Amino acid sequence: MNKNEIILGNILIFFHIKCLVLIRNVSLSPNDNPLTITEGKTKNVTCSVNADAHPSPIIRWYIGDTEIGVTKETLELTADEIHDGKKLHCQATNNDNSLSRSTFLNILCKFP
Repeated sequence: MNKNEIILGNILIFFHIKCLVLIRNVSLSPNDNPLTITEGKTKNVTCSVNADAHPSPIIRWYIGDTEIGVTKETLELTADEIHDGKKLHCQATNNDNSLSRSTFLNILCKFP
């Protein structure tokens, strides 16, 4: 008999227990602060959460107070001068627990 089996009379019961694991840490990569990008260029920014978090966290990205609608771990950010000086942050949520990490954006303007 395995450790995930119980025998009750003539019935063999299999079970699988999943524990809830809260988010303990969130990090951004690259972790530059400020994050400098040239206007019109694209940079990937990754929001990493402790790998054992269960259930898998929901990731939300914000520029300033505006959610930008991306729910993936990696954000493909195209620099726009209107974002210069604003805060970029990712928020990871599971089990009604949220943690976030942020950086400020430094957008370098392109001149013709």
